[in-house]
Amino acid sequence: MKSVRIGIAGLGTVGSGVARILVENKDKIRKHIGFDLELKRIATLDKSQLAPIGIDHLITDDLNSLLDDDIDIVVETIGGIETAKNFIESALAGKGVVTANKALLAQYGIDLIKTARKYHTELAFEAAVAGGIPIIRVIKDGLSSDKILSIRGIVNGTANFVLSRMLSEKQEFDDALNFARKSGFAERDPSFDVDGIDSAHKAAIIALVAFGYPAGFSDVWYEGIRKITYQDLKIAYDLGYKIKLIATAKKQDGLLDIRVHPEMIKMNDFLAKTDGVYNAITVRGKYSGKTTYVGKGAGSLPTANSIVADIMDMAKRMRYEGFGTVFPSGFDKLGSFELKKKESLKLKYYLRFSAVDKPSVLSAISGILGENDISIHSMIQIGRSGNGFVPLIIMTHSSDENSIRRALSRIDALNVIAKPTVLIRIAEDE
Repeated sequence: MKSVRIGIAGLGTVGSGVARILVENKDKIRKHIGFDLELKRIATLDKSQLAPIGIDHLITDDLNSLLDDDIDIVVETIGGIETAKNFIESALAGKGVVTANKALLAQYGIDLIKTARKYHTELAFEAAVAGGIPIIRVIKDGLSSDKILSIRGIVNGTANFVLSRMLSEKQEFDDALNFARKSGFAERDPSFDVDGIDSAHKAAIIALVAFGYPAGFSDVWYEGIRKITYQDLKIAYDLGYKIKLIATAKKQDGLLDIRVHPEMIKMNDFLAKTDGVYNAITVRGKYSGKTTYVGKGAGSLPTANSIVADIMDMAKRMRYEGFGTVFPSGFDKLGSFELKKKESLKLKYYLRFSAVDKPSVLSAISGILGENDISIHSMIQIGRSGNGFVPLIIMTHSSDENSIRRALSRIDALNVIAKPTVLIRIAEDE
């Protein structure tokens, strides 16, 4: 049977991983799908990643050559947004495209899907969300008959590694991050990972696929993990919680709730048990209930493996099932939607105050909380620190975000408070 011809744009760690799998697993892939995937051409300026697999003869520096008729499926791994967007739009005019470009998809995903529908081609992006976890396939295929109520998960391996390291080794954020860099689990500039940006990109993609809402990156509000200390992690642990950076996409009362921030999660939750560079995603369906998927969320080979799985599925449709039908016909006719506002969230909160150790301080803080209809669930006071301030921990009952923020702005202005209060939301019971 005629082979399906593959072109790869870009040859960084992910692109080289795709090339390696296509070459090394060629026979296994043929047995699985019934025909060859032929790696036809690679457009890159950097040949250094190719030495181990000996395919230098496939290299070109002409990106547009991947648009020629001798390529059936294009894999985009060049990264960035504008150049990648323009290239994918051109490729979709006659070819299938596979990408892991989460920043691009979070901003232009619905536009690219519409382009694919226009030309009766396909855009696949399994690897854009959680590396080796096939969560897009789970949503589109495995749970296609169910009504998805919510998706929550750890979708950034770097942030999860840092938080895990801080707790297990009694380290502060900077020390744990430096270790992650030395171990190859964090970039030189880790801002996208530890500030929640990467997770927000993925949350937007999940919302698009799970709920049919064309949410973009700008629709996601996010917070990172820089403010978390070992003390916070230890207190949470002693109280029966783990602190994790969680991405949430949930449709409730006609509103789309999509956000990323640290959460305190009960120990018996699968997400709390997921440490190191691993990701975990819990999907809650109306009929299937909760299902959780765990796997490595980063690295060239887990991501590349997801890309190759997309290539194989797309190639089979080209040969057997009718290429260009992977999304429902109405997927490009999405209507408007309303986002749930951050201020209207109603959750329980962990608040850590750095306060002067005086009898009047607690009454001042609790008074302001009470004036804003915030009820205290419990309070913990840690021993005095060397600078004369003490950590005061207050756990609240369910309160709305707006009231919490209003109260904290007044409390942090008190002259008995040394620095801004640390706020961590406590996961809802679902």
